[in-house]
Amino acid sequence: PWTGPIEGTVVLQGARWAKLSRDELGTILGRREKLSDDPSRQAAFLADDLGLEGLLVTLGAEGALFAARGQDAVHCPARPLEKVIDTVGAGDGATAVFIAGLLREWPIDVILERASDFPADLLSLPLFLNPQHHDDVGLGDRLVQRVDNSGPQRLDSHGHHGRR
Repeated sequence: PWTGPIEGTVVLQGARWAKLSRDELGTILGRREKLSDDPSRQAAFLADDLGLEGLLVTLGAEGALFAARGQDAVHCPARPLEKVIDTVGAGDGATAVFIAGLLREWPIDVILERASDFPADLLSLPLFLNPQHHDDVGLGDRLVQRVDNSGPQRLDSHGHHGRR
């Protein structure tokens, strides 16, 4: 949606929350001498610079990280996969889970863990390579149930352990 650091920063002015890929983060920041190529440092800098309540950065096979103004970035690794069938939609899936977690008021560590873990479910499905899956109306419900039931214990709507 933008071509360089100035345009990206302008687009994010006034935002409370943002989601970027590693490449988008690098493009927005451009070449800043004081920043390394470390996405955790870059995300923390951008969250502070823009006053963001939260910044989700997807890192592909390396998972995702979360940064907020005044805090160090937190990294959550991706779940290892034996076989990747299709990568289309992985970042969108992580973003959807992140938003769902915000709306359900899960703690940020639960949101980040689930947002980082969920793309592994998508990557193991031939969603876009096999047209017969396009008409699977129950797929979305099954994926949402997977997110809601992920983790060692069932979490309530606020992301706390225990019964619903």
